[in-house]
Amino acid sequence: MPADLADIRYEGAEPDSELVYMERIFGVATVAGVEILRQRQLKDSVPDLRCISERVEGHVFLLTQLAAIGKGKPGYLWKHSELVTKKAESILREQLARQSWVGR
Repeated sequence: MPADLADIRYEGAEPDSELVYMERIFGVATVAGVEILRQRQLKDSVPDLRCISERVEGHVFLLTQLAAIGKGKPGYLWKHSELVTKKAESILREQLARQSWVGR
């Protein structure tokens, strides 16, 4: 949120509606999320893939990151269900842990 459009001193402050229009962008449909995971060769069952897509609310970036983490390891994401969340921090920590110190 650009600081000049909303008063950043107050959490959740909305920008002046006369200055800016906010468009809410939602994730892809569950079926599309399953397809993204399958295209990235996640070998979990379709019901599990559906649950993953639903839990991240179709957030495409999170789906691609989860697919990278779970690729070649069926069931890994359910064993580590804390990763299957709309919050990206835990997913990014997992991805960063895989990189070298220089890469981080």
